[in-house]
Amino acid sequence: MSEHSSNFLFLVKVARDIDLAMIRGLLDEYDILYYVQNEFYSSLMPGIRIPLLNERWICVAAEELGEAREILTAYDFLPFQETPYQPSPRTKYRHLLEFVFGPWMMPGDRRTVKSLPDD
Repeated sequence: MSEHSSNFLFLVKVARDIDLAMIRGLLDEYDILYYVQNEFYSSLMPGIRIPLLNERWICVAAEELGEAREILTAYDFLPFQETPYQPSPRTKYRHLLEFVFGPWMMPGDRRTVKSLPDD
């Protein structure tokens, strides 16, 4: 069993894979217990940008939060400079097409309810 409590607190939110890799490397190097919320699901990157799906939250053990902040501040990761998402006109157009025509790509006929044969 670990000497750490199971209480984890928010440290930083990252959207890019390279930032996640760098921060994880630093936390591993200093033996800080952490976990990443949305670590794998967020890399699916659906067409429409949804912050709760596309961003990862790094949380650390409560007793190591101060040390983790100090380390990330020393390496210029805190305060984290997040660039706001600004899609290009082409991306906006693609999102619009996905929203309008996406349901048409679903298989099956959704207009009629098919009844099961009586046995």
